[in-house]
Amino acid sequence: MKPRTRAFFAAGGAASGIVVTLTGSFILLYYSHALGAPAGLVGLALAGALVFDAFWDPIVGYLSDSFRSRWGRRHPFMSAAVLPVTRLCWAVWNPPASLGPQALPLYLFMTIVPLRLSLALFDVPSSALTAELTSDYDERTRLATYRACCSWLFITSFMAALYGYWLRNTPAFPDGLLNAAGYRQMGQVAALMAAATMLVCALGLHPMIPRLPTPSERVNRSPRDLVLSVLDTFRESTLAPLLIASAAISTGFAIYGALFAYQFGYFWGLSTAELSGTTLAWALGLGLGFAAPALMRRFREKRALAMAGMAGLCMSVGCPVALGFASLTPSSGGPARYLMLCGFLFFDMITYLMITASLASMLADAVEHRELKRGRREEGTIFAAQTLILKISSAIGVLIAGLLLDLIRFPAGGAGANARTIHNLGLVWVSGNIGFYLIAITSLVFYKLTRAGHARNVEALSRRKSHPPLSA
Repeated sequence: MKPRTRAFFAAGGAASGIVVTLTGSFILLYYSHALGAPAGLVGLALAGALVFDAFWDPIVGYLSDSFRSRWGRRHPFMSAAVLPVTRLCWAVWNPPASLGPQALPLYLFMTIVPLRLSLALFDVPSSALTAELTSDYDERTRLATYRACCSWLFITSFMAALYGYWLRNTPAFPDGLLNAAGYRQMGQVAALMAAATMLVCALGLHPMIPRLPTPSERVNRSPRDLVLSVLDTFRESTLAPLLIASAAISTGFAIYGALFAYQFGYFWGLSTAELSGTTLAWALGLGLGFAAPALMRRFREKRALAMAGMAGLCMSVGCPVALGFASLTPSSGGPARYLMLCGFLFFDMITYLMITASLASMLADAVEHRELKRGRREEGTIFAAQTLILKISSAIGVLIAGLLLDLIRFPAGGAGANARTIHNLGLVWVSGNIGFYLIAITSLVFYKLTRAGHARNVEALSRRKSHPPLSA
């Protein structure tokens, strides 16, 4: 595959990463910490939006599987998403100044719902291209890795700018995390960058349309078939462990993102400038990530790679806090402690890339396994199931984070957080992350599709297409 094709595909990950991750990581902080809305209600508003996602994502995947046009199955949906995603991304981060704290969660709900629906028009079809662009076992891992790296390249850039510029500590805002104007400015830039990366992905992959699979001629599409297809996806023995693992990992990541500023800003006592500097550790991890596919081939099976990454992430999240509780970390305020934290964040990024790339690649490998059973390609339906799972679990993770902050009675604005509250913050940070990562590891024990099994599936499909059954 040509490098530029990989680059155009990867750009699609940047678009969804900008919208989903920044929303998941900073909406709770923005609405509750800077604007004063109740944290529990903000989390409830995000979780409530999932009622609509629960119906919409599978519909988009199913429709794009069977859609026919001169621009192929996926591209019409991807192109239609650009304008509404851009406008709604701006709206989420720019609530009217006249709204009070109790009305803000309702406004968030009314804007986040259409944003998620619009993003699904792009994210589901573009994710399905992982399986359509190639059937090669290792090339799919490369595509998934590049997509994840590109996504986080933009995310880390935004986080560095957010902490180092938009939310920097100033005389007007000694605690920069309370600067609402900074979040609004970031939202405006994020909306424009999401639009640009969506256009790069859709237009760049346009020449590939004639080479992509087309819908089956023999399948009768109907609402009943939609329901049965989606239900069968969740019951599929090859897909179910992947979807459960995706849900658990995404929930843990959402808790990680939503509590990151609290944990590193208050538990570890970092300033916003230092928080901005931590993104350099992630950037270094991303640099290694672009070279990772060659290293990842040393793991013959993708399941082993994903499980190793999850075990490493448990260690990386838990060890610093354990060392802090035991008073074994370097002294506060010194460079040694800061470098230690950055080292663990560097490791976090590496393990994150290992996990997400492996899961996406394994999901693509399940396409041929399912096609052998059902006689049709359903990339959109399969990736819609994962997208739905990721959105649900991400919002649930933010909801859990908000409830955990309420549980330990973390004060709004951070003022008056005593030593016991800070200690409890470290406890919920570790337990909220590691618990879900262990669930993911357990679920992958039941995933059985190997490299050899995938090769047999591809070969069987090739024989079937070369010698199609005779019609009656």
